[in-house]
Amino acid sequence: MTKPCAPPPNPVNFADKAARKICTLSHRIKKNLELRCGLTAGSRVVVAVSGGPDSVGLLHLLYSIREKMSLHISVAHFDHRLRGDESRRDAEFVRAMAEDLGLDFHVGSGNVKDLSREKGISIQEAARFLRYEFLKDVHSRTGSSKVLTAHTADDQAEELLLRLTRGCSLAGLSGIPWSRDGWIARPILDFTKQELMDFLGRHKIPYVVDSSNREDKYLRNRMRHMVLPLLRKHFNPSIVRTLTNSADIIAEDHVFLEDMAKKALNDCIVSGANATGVYTLDAERLAGLPRALRRRAIRLTFQKLEISMGRAGSRHILALDALLEKAKPWWKFSLPGGWMAARGNNLLCFTREYRRPDPSIPAEHTRTVEVRNQGIWPAPTGSGYVEIVHSEQPNWAEIKQRRDFPRPLFMEMSRVKFPLILRTRQPGERFWPLGGPTPYKLKDFLISRKIPRNIRDELPLLACDGEILAVLGVEIAHPYRICSSRSKCLRVTWTP
Repeated sequence: MTKPCAPPPNPVNFADKAARKICTLSHRIKKNLELRCGLTAGSRVVVAVSGGPDSVGLLHLLYSIREKMSLHISVAHFDHRLRGDESRRDAEFVRAMAEDLGLDFHVGSGNVKDLSREKGISIQEAARFLRYEFLKDVHSRTGSSKVLTAHTADDQAEELLLRLTRGCSLAGLSGIPWSRDGWIARPILDFTKQELMDFLGRHKIPYVVDSSNREDKYLRNRMRHMVLPLLRKHFNPSIVRTLTNSADIIAEDHVFLEDMAKKALNDCIVSGANATGVYTLDAERLAGLPRALRRRAIRLTFQKLEISMGRAGSRHILALDALLEKAKPWWKFSLPGGWMAARGNNLLCFTREYRRPDPSIPAEHTRTVEVRNQGIWPAPTGSGYVEIVHSEQPNWAEIKQRRDFPRPLFMEMSRVKFPLILRTRQPGERFWPLGGPTPYKLKDFLISRKIPRNIRDELPLLACDGEILAVLGVEIAHPYRICSSRSKCLRVTWTP
């Protein structure tokens, strides 16, 4: 089985060209760990090892500098259970290698096919999800600084070309980042596969080969076996290095624009996301941004709402951007993952799409909750809670300027008589909004306040004897307004 890779002898015989290369690799990975991955001497790291040449090369290079950097190394391997005996062979190979090197070993497995069917995603996407969930768990259990993966310059070149064929923005052209999410890092992203193969060959380090990497039914394999060799032979012998250098330059531009987009988006936020998916932006201000920033702001919004960019791609961003430029008073737009974007006048609301349940099944959202006194009560939708408590009178100037949803409401305490009822709306009922001359249809009131259609049926109402005292998060009824600066208040807050 494999033996530890020792550092080059000191002093290095620089007449030996191969020895100089190995010394250069060790120096480069140490520099990348410090400058690109943010690791310092004494760091604890987890190395994701599949058993293939790239991850095996990464592990042995790290092992060669472990004493110089005082690294604490653990090995992690995930079995996707897609290749039967071959998958088990790979897991056993990595286990034996870790034991030979005297390193801690962590193994995990998952049913990729089941997850693919359950989530309606590709095998590759399901495999990646399970693998990173496992690595995140190992990272947490070991208390490591980073999980290191073996993405190389060739992987970067392949990824860039794949993204170009699908169409992408600067974010896509930035390629695979050196690090992400604060816990994943790729210290050999500027190493070519050939450099790693030379390293393994010089030290006679064994590795295993994933047979699926030879199958051209996968798009990435076709890019690796057909397109890159063609570009290398007929256009640019250094195509991999050229593409990776370009990705680094584009990434710097992207980071600069991304920072500008984040600041611009923060200026557009009216209310942040909450449990029911209510996330509101100033549509007029967002539409007024330069197109380059506006589209980035839309993508950042998708990220905030955890809408998978694998499902919400450039076509969704472009479609939403085009709608923002149109001066329509009302429109709605469905997004992946059960989300909807709805525009009403100058507000853009992102909400969870409401789906009315089967009427034959008792529905939680139609239940009523008896409110016997002040305190915290469950919302009638079955999600979140309503808090009704005595409060000092608020700063009314600030209240008038607030446009967030759901917002706290204030009522004249002496006018409210317990017990009350929390419930959702019923057909045909009426509501007398604050400042209105008379009651009118609740449906018309909700439309006038630009409440998205898909959440109107989920709004909790505070009622008593058939009269609506408040539409929570939106408005109180006129008879329950605070009439004097000396009046005692009830603050009613709905937290979805």
